[in-house]
Amino acid sequence: MALLIGLPFAARPAREGSAPGARRLVIITPHNEQIRFEFGRAFSEWHAEQFGEPVFVDWRAPGGTSEIRRILEAQYTDAVRRGRLTPEGTLAPGAEPMPYDLFFGGGTFEPVDGIADSV
Repeated sequence: MALLIGLPFAARPAREGSAPGARRLVIITPHNEQIRFEFGRAFSEWHAEQFGEPVFVDWRAPGGTSEIRRILEAQYTDAVRRGRLTPEGTLAPGAEPMPYDLFFGGGTFEPVDGIADSV
């Protein structure tokens, strides 16, 4: 019985951590852990083949597309109001980078095309 229960855990691939000195890609997404794991591992392998080094994908999954849209609108609106970001999307000199590098969604429940217009 223990073998039957333990076999799937022993056979699954190891979760990768951040390699020392690896570049970090911060992605905000509504996707589940399985999709994040598979995409992150495959992307890191592809990046290593193309550029000679792996990349650590740092996933942020705060909720669904609607929640992510509200988070992004609030962060970018605040950055524009404080002068850290121009309305065209350019960081002000000396400003800290925005917290996410990429939004990875699998389709839209609501249109996200108008986010830039609302900022």
